[in-house]
Amino acid sequence: SRLVGSIVTIASASEQAAVWIAYSDIAGHVDRGDIGRDAALRSRELAQRAGDPVRAAQALCNLAAIARREGDPIGERRDLVRRLMIEVEQLPDSTMRRRLTLEGLHLLGIEARDDVKFQEARSYYEEMGSAARAWGFEEDARQADVALAEIDVLETGSEAALSVIIDGADAAR
Repeated sequence: SRLVGSIVTIASASEQAAVWIAYSDIAGHVDRGDIGRDAALRSRELAQRAGDPVRAAQALCNLAAIARREGDPIGERRDLVRRLMIEVEQLPDSTMRRRLTLEGLHLLGIEARDDVKFQEARSYYEEMGSAARAWGFEEDARQADVALAEIDVLETGSEAALSVIIDGADAAR
């Protein structure tokens, strides 16, 4: 954190936000949710100050993902993701906007599934898969298919759905 702090003092607010979001990503990858959350909050604040709505939305996406890993209540997590989706809808069309849309749909699906609202979760994953295919993001489409299969397994114990999950895991390697 001190090293990141000393690096970012020479950069613009938008550049500082980029460094802090990268730091948040790394902290999340090593299960340091507390550091990841703090870095994402700092990134969001800097991005908002710099008038960088894309980076601010990225930071909000990190906050929503970290909230689940840290066990925050479903209602709070869902509110974060809904706020993310509202912000993403206001962004101009770009690859990053599309990626954030897919990530937001994925997070909404997770929140609905965690709340045992399988039909709602299914609709988010179906929308995610359709959008991913339309935009040419095949890995995201596969992730949506696996999430739908997970719901099928939870609801019905389907062996065919279990095969989709196993194939998805193999494809991810």
